[in-house]
Amino acid sequence: MSAFTRYFNLTIDLGNPSNPLLGASTSLGRSSTSVQFMQGDKFTLRIFPTWNSATCALEDGSAIVFAARQTGIFTGELLFSATIFSKYTDESGLIYYEATLDLNTQAIADVLPANTASVAFTADIEIQNAANTERLSYRFAGTIVKQAYNGTEGVPTDADPPYPASDKVMVKHMNGARFATDGTEFYIFFPDSKWHKIIPQIGDNDTFLLAVDPNGLDSIPGE
Repeated sequence: MSAFTRYFNLTIDLGNPSNPLLGASTSLGRSSTSVQFMQGDKFTLRIFPTWNSATCALEDGSAIVFAARQTGIFTGELLFSATIFSKYTDESGLIYYEATLDLNTQAIADVLPANTASVAFTADIEIQNAANTERLSYRFAGTIVKQAYNGTEGVPTDADPPYPASDKVMVKHMNGARFATDGTEFYIFFPDSKWHKIIPQIGDNDTFLLAVDPNGLDSIPGE
């Protein structure tokens, strides 16, 4: 049985620097040609170089720099980067280069304020020779999305009034009942041919009740 581990795969075509991304996936995920990262995540990034659809090793001593900026902005601090890659070969013979990628950066926080759901980024995978006198870069685009949970929220606040326990709920059905709302209040149409407002209340022993205003209306306000 396969086991999930926290790593993200990028497969690149070394023969196509302008459109290098062949696939992106997590450890058990289906490969895609689009990249979406989550703000605050930290995981192992694996880059799989290929040449003519076959696995390919970089020259001995080569170094990889993986870095990204907000799309259209090419000055200031990087959104994220990884520079210390190690070479490995998996059980099927595929060669890959691995580093830790941390998406918990101040630069990402700055471009994802409270009401911003995502931001586009432009990433470069730069491959350098041992002396860093020769370099070739591979570029692709992606998206960083804002995390819904960042670990500091605590337990959600109880509703006011609190929701009743399941053993405190009693439901009775009224044949032919008609319900309506004016957008603020709820009403039920009684046999007296009038609309009566439904009023939530807290009863004894923390029970939750739906009371009915005895003063009926001929029509719902706003109609």
